[in-house]
Amino acid sequence: VNWANRFFSTTTTQQNQKKQYRIISEAATSAWLASGGDGRVTLHKEDAAPLQKDGVDDDVGFSRKDVFVPIGINAYGTGTNPRPEIIERSSCTSSSPRIESFAAADIARTEQLGGLDLEHLVDNNGSDTNNLPAQTVNGVRDLVSTNRTRLLEVLGLEKDNISVIMCASGTDAEMIGALAGIAAASSDNISRWTSAKQGSAVASSMALLSILMPETGSGVGDAAGMRHHSAAAPQAGMVQPGEPIHGVVDGLVVAVEPVKDGIDVTDLDAVKGYIESKQPDMTTTKNDAQVLLHAIAGSKTGMHQPPLTVVDTLAKELDGNLTVIIDACQLRVTPEYIRAQLAKGYVVLLTGSKFYGGPPFAGACLLPEVRTKEMEALASTDGGIPSGLSAYFTRDDMPHCMPLLRSALSETPNAGLALRWATALHCMERYHLLPSFMTNRVAKRWVSRVRNLVEGFYPAVEVLEVGDDEAEYRVGKVNTIVSIIVRIAGKDGGLLGVKGLKQLQLLLGTDLSELCDGKTLPKSAKGIASIRVQLGQPVMLGRGATHGIVRIALGATDICEVVESAMKASEENKVDDDEDDPFAKFDALSNAIDSLVVDDIQLLRKIELLATHWKAVVKRSDKLPATAVRWQALLAAQGVVAAGKQEEVTYVDIEWLKPHEKVVNQERVDALIDAISRWGAYRKPLLVDRDSGSILDGHHRYFAAQGLGLKKVPAALVDYLKDDSITVDVWPGDHGISKISKQDVIDMCLSADVFPPKTSRHTFAEPLSPIFVPLEDLHDDE
Repeated sequence: VNWANRFFSTTTTQQNQKKQYRIISEAATSAWLASGGDGRVTLHKEDAAPLQKDGVDDDVGFSRKDVFVPIGINAYGTGTNPRPEIIERSSCTSSSPRIESFAAADIARTEQLGGLDLEHLVDNNGSDTNNLPAQTVNGVRDLVSTNRTRLLEVLGLEKDNISVIMCASGTDAEMIGALAGIAAASSDNISRWTSAKQGSAVASSMALLSILMPETGSGVGDAAGMRHHSAAAPQAGMVQPGEPIHGVVDGLVVAVEPVKDGIDVTDLDAVKGYIESKQPDMTTTKNDAQVLLHAIAGSKTGMHQPPLTVVDTLAKELDGNLTVIIDACQLRVTPEYIRAQLAKGYVVLLTGSKFYGGPPFAGACLLPEVRTKEMEALASTDGGIPSGLSAYFTRDDMPHCMPLLRSALSETPNAGLALRWATALHCMERYHLLPSFMTNRVAKRWVSRVRNLVEGFYPAVEVLEVGDDEAEYRVGKVNTIVSIIVRIAGKDGGLLGVKGLKQLQLLLGTDLSELCDGKTLPKSAKGIASIRVQLGQPVMLGRGATHGIVRIALGATDICEVVESAMKASEENKVDDDEDDPFAKFDALSNAIDSLVVDDIQLLRKIELLATHWKAVVKRSDKLPATAVRWQALLAAQGVVAAGKQEEVTYVDIEWLKPHEKVVNQERVDALIDAISRWGAYRKPLLVDRDSGSILDGHHRYFAAQGLGLKKVPAALVDYLKDDSITVDVWPGDHGISKISKQDVIDMCLSADVFPPKTSRHTFAEPLSPIFVPLEDLHDDE
């Protein structure tokens, strides 16, 4: 009873917090915080009711459209407005901002950005900011500059030594990392990079070998390979995931993942041998591609991969031929760690939207001075900066100390990104103003108590043990991500895989009280079933695993609230002052931690409830309007188009398809297999002639389907010979063919031969719309 009373009093307090802050327009601030990002940040209405004007300022004077939602949820089920009614332990993926940080963003929008309002977004469906007032444009630029300075100060970095590039997401920051790798390469590699842009279809040899670690985001492999990683780019609208950005030639940048080839990344010799196997001429650096080694300072489950000792040794032994990127996007490390890596000349990627609870997506790339100079030298080279970079970055995202890189980008300011960082920095500064011994104690005690709860009271869940390496650099010297395995009950029970965990994640975020009818869920469970919980995205446990994990993550805002509550209680003498008890003063902090853990008890109880009645709940969940809307938000963020356009794509037997040219880039096929496996779906159809089965576009996707053992593939069927919107020409290159016709393509498909790689170059009046076809739909013979 005491636990329950404390829970409900805490929830009521959170819901009343908004009354303490003067929010000018929640809708306008929420909408702008969701602008200037990719498809994952787009908001979708959370309930099934028609959109109303309720909650919107009367003087805004706009009419909502279904394509523009000022307040809603993104791909991960979180929003850009405060949601105190939801228990959020999702800071390892994304979180909704707390009221204090949201209020800071609201002030920045109204005062620093000249009253930026909804009317500037609604006419362009919430995406185009080209026509902002001059006052606002100047305000955005000032805010970006201020954010850059504040970030350096909170991390204890010198402005003159470190360049900060603002990025719409941590994944976008990978593209800057790839450019940094190219910029650090030999003159031969830079020449390879620039000369391949002049009309080539396929690079004769790679210029950059990117070594990735496991447990990264689904789009990191593409971004590290200078490819579109989402269905929409911040500055370019719809794009095709997996395709090279404009100005980058296929094969110039190759991303590989050693773990998928059975390599132990904690073994220095194994990693070095793997790099050598990918670089046959490591003994003569003249012809080698530059190596870009990614190290993750806090993977999805909180691990550091590879260990810093391995990274540092490789950097010394391959000096001049290897560039290191530290992916610290979780930012569950101390500022001392960040400073130490930059001092080594490493590039550091981070975000303010995970541990620190800023709205998704707010990324940054930190460049030490030597990398800054190399990037500027690359920008001074003709063709050094691919034009496609402007789909992701604007001039103001780059610091003024990089004028040549700035000049390669457009002047359109990214107001949404500036506001997201202002929100995140509010929490970062708030956190680092608190006594570190208190914040560290909260992290340690929370982790200990949640683990004990899981292990001692809830049979359906089990803690996944992960390494505690590099503990001295962690927040509180502990892993603040608790990864759990979920086991469902019944004779067909077992460990949930990623698909099941995605369903679980949706159900946890939904009020399921209407299922408490005594048949699906017990009537007595209505209180627990109604609780709404947001956890981190599910993660598959390595290649070949049949189950995954879901993550309970502590965020900086949680820690701030606990410490501030304890400090306030102590100041108001709400704790026992017993001179004979030297630990009495710690009761305030202990009580505040207890209040935090109440939420974790509730979320674990709901997981246990769903796992116990899994089959019955799943049967009915698809019919619940709330879960259906949350699922559609996820699909829309993946780039799924309207239903009418989806009907143009059909599933065809893979044996019916006929390639017309050879594919030699096996690394590209392997990368596609990996990306499609991570997505769990096909996101782009093949273009196929409906009469002959000739593959017109999508040879790599065809061979990836073969590698995945699929029976069918999604295809857009066209009347190739009659369709004037499709044209064919010859790619420049040494393939021995000077001209080609549509009939030549058909004839080659029907023959026993194929053209050389990248012979035909098809052009379409309209690009293929993105899709989202689950792999399980493509394994069936029916």
